[in-house]
Amino acid sequence: MAIFLTADSKIIVQGITGADGTKHTRRMVASGSKVVGGVNPRKAGTDVDGIAVYATVAEAMAGTGADVSVVFVPPAFAKAAVIEAIDAAMPLVVIITEGIPVQDSAWFWEYSQGRSTRIIGPNCPGLISPGKSNAGIIPASIAPDAGRIGFRGQETIRMRPDEVARAGIALCPEERGIFASLNVTENLMLPPQIAPGGMSVAEIHTLFPNLKERASSQGTKLSGGEQQMLAIGRILRTGARLLLLDEPTAPSGRSRRAATPCCWWSRTSASPRPSPTGTTSWSTGASLT
Repeated sequence: MAIFLTADSKIIVQGITGADGTKHTRRMVASGSKVVGGVNPRKAGTDVDGIAVYATVAEAMAGTGADVSVVFVPPAFAKAAVIEAIDAAMPLVVIITEGIPVQDSAWFWEYSQGRSTRIIGPNCPGLISPGKSNAGIIPASIAPDAGRIGFRGQETIRMRPDEVARAGIALCPEERGIFASLNVTENLMLPPQIAPGGMSVAEIHTLFPNLKERASSQGTKLSGGEQQMLAIGRILRTGARLLLLDEPTAPSGRSRRAATPCCWWSRTSASPRPSPTGTTSWSTGASLT
């Protein structure tokens, strides 16, 4: 989560003097996070392990330059704590507290709209940027070091969307993106081929016979499983090497009991074969995992 939390982030803890607040503050500090203050109106002027406790979020920000607040305030008082942080223009508020009434959560979420505060939570584990900072209750031991995200020898973290596509990475979103004004074949042919090795329409029809049978049907008139076939087939035609499925358990139509294929693709066969996870996968085109 380095887009929100960096090694330079300065964290305050609302509710630092409570049992959970103190325990997880110590864990955050031990992991290298810069916890610069805490907030508790009744204990202002004291400290927790040398970390100053302030009366308000605004005072804590003025005294420390904090740009992140982690909220460990009990449910009954969480709404007021979050609103206080929003009013103080805290850039990032991470709400760990669980059991906050839904109405309170909806209220402070709506209150934050149009203001400068980004809200994470409530009832969340927090954020961690491995090797940099940790705001919340995530054990730092599960991700002790910063890593990289690469594909086929290429670093992907800073790639533009078009570079991600040309690298052969594709996403099949939950909503599928089927165009109502186009028939099945037109939907299938819509995206360009961005890399060699894409499947032909004939190969896609072999993999998903329903698409051949309903080639002239309006795209959105297909069943849910057939629309999933169409969305996946459209990606396979582009030459993508890695297919990411937003809803991997959505039915694909080939097997109502099997998960949507998320599998290795070779150009040697179009017959289904079992995957290591026990679901059904199909062998057809590029290498997809």
